[in-house]
Amino acid sequence: MAALDNTTPRLDGFGVVRALRGDPATSAAPIVMLTGRASEDDRAVSVGIGVDEYIPKPFSPREVSARSGARWSGLDTKVADLGPTAAPGCSGRAETSRAG
Repeated sequence: MAALDNTTPRLDGFGVVRALRGDPATSAAPIVMLTGRASEDDRAVSVGIGVDEYIPKPFSPREVSARSGARWSGLDTKVADLGPTAAPGCSGRAETSRAG
């Protein structure tokens, strides 16, 4: 699972989502957008590019857990090597884990 903010400095969350969805190795990864941008336009763009859950700030950890856990309760734990497809500033490894 990727938890992103769409207001990061070098590559915003929208760009990361597009990169993840465009790569066969990560195209099915669950994506949660945790963000201070709560406009209808931001939500529409997010859904349109493949964000699974859009949670505007302020939010509680309990809300994030409930919303992501309900959607991905059967997600297997695994580590994927993303190699050169990792976003700038990332380690090149992504971990998905069982939510909850």
